Amino acid sequence: MLNPVFRKDMRVLFRNIKVYIGLAVYLFVLLGVTNLILKMININNYNGFNPEYIMIAYLVMFGFQMLTLTFIIPAVTASSISGERERQTLDFLLVTRMSGWDIVVGKLMSSLLLVGLLIVASMPIYAILFYYGGVSVSGFILNTVFLLIYSCFVGSIAVFFSTIIKKTAAATAVSNLFIIGITIGTGIAVLIIVGFYNTLLGAGTLSQSWSRVVGALCIIICSTNPVVCFISVVDSQVGSNVLWTVINDLIETDFSFQYLQVWHFIAVIYIILSVLLLKLSARNILPVKRKKQGKHTG
Repeated sequence: MLNPVFRKDMRVLFRNIKVYIGLAVYLFVLLGVTNLILKMININNYNGFNPEYIMIAYLVMFGFQMLTLTFIIPAVTASSISGERERQTLDFLLVTRMSGWDIVVGKLMSSLLLVGLLIVASMPIYAILFYYGGVSVSGFILNTVFLLIYSCFVGSIAVFFSTIIKKTAAATAVSNLFIIGITIGTGIAVLIIVGFYNTLLGAGTLSQSWSRVVGALCIIICSTNPVVCFISVVDSQVGSNVLWTVINDLIETDFSFQYLQVWHFIAVIYIILSVLLLKLSARNILPVKRKKQGKHTG
């Protein structure tokens, strides 16, 4: 019942020694970061053990893992379709009974398999922090689920550019630049929107009732920003509402929900955008586009 493309890529993935070498390097780097953080905690901890320091170390490790996956996933996924073109094997996939959707989903699942392998392999390192306490199992599960959703979104971006760019190196570079662009661009867009809103509000052109509309628009725009994603998850871990406070300060109103946090909205938007990007990718790999019926030539 497995996707044929996913089943084939899974076998190829585990036969490639580069995967195991990269996994070993990733774990050694993560272990080094963890060891450095714990040493800094021991140096600065003069008044006895403080579990809050372990929570900080855990969040730093999570941020490092999220940053690493941001650049690993495009490097692996950007070759999903462009690599098939370079090997001249894409036509063989297209003549099978699989649809374009099955092909792109199978390629994305292969990337998520690698992400899952990295997450599972890093669990013993996280177990070091669980030994000290201060980190909940539910928080770790939450971070893992969010990393998978985030990885799905980043992988969908890489698959999309892989369908429209023929060279793997170019598709990888464009995917990374696009992620960096949305990180910077969404922040600038929010500042521009808030600036116009405050200007029109001060001039009396808009009423205060537009504050929730502007707040929702800011959340939608910032939802694709990886930095905002990380802060939103950190908020849920430490029990703060930093993002809600920042949004309320920007639009000068009380815009928040009692049981919902910003990362809830981000997760939903990531899933929606991932599906849309995969739909577009499936259409891009079709050799012949469907023509609209009903047109007559005369």
